[in-house]
Amino acid sequence: MKETIDLYLVSGFLGAGKTTFLQHILAGMDTKRVGVIVNEYGVVGIDGKVLEDEDASIMEINSGSIFCACLKGDFVKTLADFLEKPIDRLYVEASGMADPSSMSDLLSQLNFLLEKQQRTTRQYHYCGSICLVDAGHFIDLSMSLVAPVNQIKKSNFILLNKIDTVSEEGRKKVHKRILEIRPDAVIYDTTFAKVDTKIFDTYLTGEISASRESVSSNTPWNRPFEGVLSLPDTYDLSKMKEFLTRITTKMVRVKGFVSTAEGFYYVSCVGEDIEITKSRPEERKEKSLVVIAREEEELTPWIQKEWEAVFSCACIFRRE
Repeated sequence: MKETIDLYLVSGFLGAGKTTFLQHILAGMDTKRVGVIVNEYGVVGIDGKVLEDEDASIMEINSGSIFCACLKGDFVKTLADFLEKPIDRLYVEASGMADPSSMSDLLSQLNFLLEKQQRTTRQYHYCGSICLVDAGHFIDLSMSLVAPVNQIKKSNFILLNKIDTVSEEGRKKVHKRILEIRPDAVIYDTTFAKVDTKIFDTYLTGEISASRESVSSNTPWNRPFEGVLSLPDTYDLSKMKEFLTRITTKMVRVKGFVSTAEGFYYVSCVGEDIEITKSRPEERKEKSLVVIAREEEELTPWIQKEWEAVFSCACIFRRE
């Protein structure tokens, strides 16, 4: 019998807490036996940098969703590479904009590749999808965007995160909305994405039939506005907060690293909720902010104008 690696998909919309979830996973087990694939929607990888202080084997796949045709090949090749590593578990953190498709189909492509290369000593056991949901934002997002709804449809275990940001009535409304989308979902309420991994064996069911639905948002032409703001200098922290307050009115996600007179910080914004926390070490992280808007509208001139209004200088911004 071939040796197996347990494979887990970690999905959830932008800012739901996927990276925090993985930090807890890695902190609670022998990281040398765990692998992580981080899928970033943009060219600049941020989540991989957040996780890089761990001892786990971590690889990034950027510039789109691993479930989109443009990146599926890279994803399959990366899965093949991890079969050569001394790990027992592999967690795949899908992009927040990802619309998960069938993992069984992807693993079939992988098996074909392995047989062609005569690499058949190990294989994956797909345990299932863990979908994180931001309690404070999910209802609004699910009413206007396809990806967060399909992420729920294609997972039977839902980690309802950040329940401390809503009232008890609000929590029940989110439960109701999730069950409208997937009536048989198991919902686990938590804060800071904490969960006992032992319950995965009880509730995860591997591939589910909804994964084969044809409606998908995994297409290059329906990507929302996204760009990268380069931050090569040291900035005033209070002004940076003011700038973020201005631009998050049109964003679903802003994240990255910035150097200030007070130190080096990690920026994480979900909608208009802004979180700025101390980070380390500065020299190992690219100083920039990735911004993702709700719509496809061209926002480059507006972002540049808001930056100049706060910092009285031009910014280095490129759309991806």
